[in-house]
Amino acid sequence: MVDNVPTRPLVQALLAPASPVIVTGGNSRNGVSEAQAMAEWLIAHPA
Repeated sequence: MVDNVPTRPLVQALLAPASPVIVTGGNSRNGVSEAQAMAEWLIAHPA
């Protein structure tokens, strides 16, 4: 099985839809933090 790190929060959100999803991240790249990028990815990939 290939572990795709960006999909982990999505899978967890599907398994526990009543739970909040909190994303955190490191240093910004080109003005975008890791947390912001992850939040945008999750919003763009709704279940």
